[in-house]
Amino acid sequence: MKTKFLLLFLILFLASASQGQTVQTRSTVESPEEASAPVRMLYDFYRKYMEYMAVMPHSQAFEDSLKRACLTPKAMEQARKMSQESGADALICAQDASMDGIESIRVVHIRGNNYAVIYQDKYAKRVIQIPLTVEQVDGHYMISNVGKATRTAYFKETNTHLQ
Repeated sequence: MKTKFLLLFLILFLASASQGQTVQTRSTVESPEEASAPVRMLYDFYRKYMEYMAVMPHSQAFEDSLKRACLTPKAMEQARKMSQESGADALICAQDASMDGIESIRVVHIRGNNYAVIYQDKYAKRVIQIPLTVEQVDGHYMISNVGKATRTAYFKETNTHLQ
């Protein structure tokens, strides 16, 4: 629980410090009906994408179709380059996903078109934060920019989910 508050505080502090503005957040997706359209899109995409990454073998055609549905061509190319450089999938900051990670996905609205997808990597004992920019393209929301993810260690075994 302390990790969640520390993480949220850090995100809010960095966002407000960089712009000197008030930051409004939505830290969890509790009810898809109540969430904004970009938050729902990010949550749904990350849930599907991480479920895909949790199973083997991978289908490149299926992965590409998931990405084309929710990422602009620029963001797809950006993620591809970042993945090549790091050796890990830039969209999840890992090489694969687990059910624990999928169940812990949270979407935080930072400000304007800026969001963060946060999930817990129980195996590595880290909280992963992926900064994203979302824009409306042809009537639906798409990820237009993928920022460099951060990993924050957590230490208590009892802290198994972001809540």
